Amino acid sequence: MLREVEATGKYETTRRLRSMTGSVFRYAIVTGRASVDPTYALQGALIQPQVAPRAALKERRKLGRLLCAIDDSTGHPGTRIALQLLALLAPRPGELRQARWEEFDLEERVWRIPAERMKMRRPIVFPYQRKLPLC
Repeated sequence: MLREVEATGKYETTRRLRSMTGSVFRYAIVTGRASVDPTYALQGALIQPQVAPRAALKERRKLGRLLCAIDDSTGHPGTRIALQLLALLAPRPGELRQARWEEFDLEERVWRIPAERMKMRRPIVFPYQRKLPLC
């Protein structure tokens, strides 16, 4: 089954499918329904997905141009604000999607995410200081 998915060129899907199937077999072993995890032998045998580095904006001017392009976009205002926050603060997308207005202190210019919404169960504070060159 994994080789069929791999043959379509979906290497990341193949890797995740092997991992998920391995979890099912490990559970089956613990509950006495299976004695072997056949996916264990496949570790390293499947084609690994090629990881491409993501481009990063390391120059202030380029980040400024990105923010200006976002400002000038004609999209939904909520989408524009979300893109600006992603560019400036780099939160996880899920944290931004689930953000609540009460978490933002506009006078102090911070976004406080409570511990219960964070992956590591620790609160985080994102300071917001927009001091970038404009277009």
